[in-house]
Amino acid sequence: MKTLRRAALPLVLTLAWTLVAIAAPPPAAQWLAPALSAGPAAAGPAIEAGPAGALPEVPAPMVTDRPPAPATGRLRLPAAGIDARIEPVLVDAQGNMAVPSRPDLVGWYARGPAPGSPGDAMLDGHLDTAAGSAVFGNLSRAAPGNHLTVEWGDGRSYEFVIESVHLYGYDAHPAGLFATDGPPRLSLVTCAGPWDSRLGTYRQRLVVDARLA
Repeated sequence: MKTLRRAALPLVLTLAWTLVAIAAPPPAAQWLAPALSAGPAAAGPAIEAGPAGALPEVPAPMVTDRPPAPATGRLRLPAAGIDARIEPVLVDAQGNMAVPSRPDLVGWYARGPAPGSPGDAMLDGHLDTAAGSAVFGNLSRAAPGNHLTVEWGDGRSYEFVIESVHLYGYDAHPAGLFATDGPPRLSLVTCAGPWDSRLGTYRQRLVVDARLA
């Protein structure tokens, strides 16, 4: 997730993946914008190439029947050296899921499920900046079986267990992201792979999927 190194591209995991509608009439929220990182993310042995899944024709509706999550929270993933504040994000002018306002913060898509609620909660973060590694700079170290926690400012805490770590093409359409029902899940997303100067983005996206422990 690149904010500063090449041109300051819009902070939205430029994964032009149309995944969820966020308002009515619903503009499709895509997943992350093209500038989430400034350097290639190393892929460890736990990372697999993920297949592109088919997306539904109609985007999922905004979640409206759950109490809002607190405005502040923290994500802790010791295996990847992550201990960072979570801030709510919505979408950018292009309808992409916005990225956090600073490279040391994690963004939570606040119009979808909150971590710990039914459905797939989406968290994104930058890979690096011109100054060096950012909040998800070591996300590729995460592996199935690792535990992570989300702690909300009101005292609630949820523990998750990582089930899979996949690399996708920046323009892939993985199924399941932004789901608004089903068991509580969590998806962490950042940029990966080689930088494409023509497209102005990294060629891949790293997605860590976890279930509620």
